[in-house]
Amino acid sequence: MDKPAKVKRKSGVVAFYNDSKGYGFISSGEDRVFFHLSDCESFDTAEVPVGLRVSYVLTKGRGGKPAAADVQAA
Repeated sequence: MDKPAKVKRKSGVVAFYNDSKGYGFISSGEDRVFFHLSDCESFDTAEVPVGLRVSYVLTKGRGGKPAAADVQAA
């Protein structure tokens, strides 16, 4: 039986969030990564505060651009 591959989580800070549209950007070093509220299952609110430290899994979003999935408060 094969073990599932361990997913490497990245960390960053919410740099921008638009609560009316439900998306924002995470700043991680010099990178800014897009995220959508639907990728934040651990949050129980539609408000994601700017400055919140988060961890996430880096994926490819629309157009092949980097995007965050499984975003969680750190």
